[in-house]
Amino acid sequence: MTQKEQLSIQERKKNLKNRIKKKKISLLRSVKRITMYVALQCAATIPQPGNNLIGSHAATTGKETRTKIMADIYVENKLKDAIAKRKEWLIQDKFFSKIVEYQNIIKSKADSDKKNYIKQNFFDTVYPIGGIPKGSNYCIAAMMRCLYDVNKETGDLESFMPDGNTTEGHSMVSCPMFKEYIKKNFPDCIIENPSKEEISSLENGDFIISRSNGRNTTSGLHFTTVFDAQKGLEASFNSDGIRAFKPEKIESIVKFGKIIDICLQEKVKQMDRNSALMAMESGVMDKKNYQLTAMSFRQTSQNSSDRS
Repeated sequence: MTQKEQLSIQERKKNLKNRIKKKKISLLRSVKRITMYVALQCAATIPQPGNNLIGSHAATTGKETRTKIMADIYVENKLKDAIAKRKEWLIQDKFFSKIVEYQNIIKSKADSDKKNYIKQNFFDTVYPIGGIPKGSNYCIAAMMRCLYDVNKETGDLESFMPDGNTTEGHSMVSCPMFKEYIKKNFPDCIIENPSKEEISSLENGDFIISRSNGRNTTSGLHFTTVFDAQKGLEASFNSDGIRAFKPEKIESIVKFGKIIDICLQEKVKQMDRNSALMAMESGVMDKKNYQLTAMSFRQTSQNSSDRS
């Protein structure tokens, strides 16, 4: 064999080895790719957030959870707004309209009929076991009758109303007993000896307990409610009318709006959120645009402080 032939054989062997080596490298690469693909497919079958591959329910579950969270947040915000609107409705459209209604009834009656009416419709209704005699001062009893009616219609003040069929009902006809009731059951809602700032922050519906001038009084206190905080007006029974309140005589303030918030929160706790939202919105959209007559708005003179 010639030298040229030997070189040709060696060259062919070398080329064969190179081809085999390349085939091995290519095969190894293919095996790695297949292994990686299988691993990814296995991982895709494990439930995890964001997994969108067919056969996996994790992505759907995650999306549903996010949707539910957003829906819950929406309902909570709607419920918060509905509670605020309902509080305003209870004060402005329900409580105040009752005050005007009863003031007009009282003003239309002769003195003898007036005393009978007040006993039967105020004292005997809110505190039937009390046996309060005719001619008693009715500043707080009349207000509580208004709230009694509001609660009977809506059920919203159930957590607030004292039980008139027990001695607890005494708090609905006596200013000092009412203060004790509030201090016991709603201690964060009463301000005694309020500062000028606290008086200037009065809100519609707040109860005012003022020091009386001594005429027509048994306790030395008189109960009214803020009718228009901006104008400094209070609604008063026993000296029936809407008039300017006297800041210097205010002895205690009861934040009635805060009490309503507590009552409404207590009410919605007993329902699922959607039912609670429906309950808070119920009736509020049917607001009555009641007209207060000139007699209803009669402001008594600053000097006529005939208080109980």
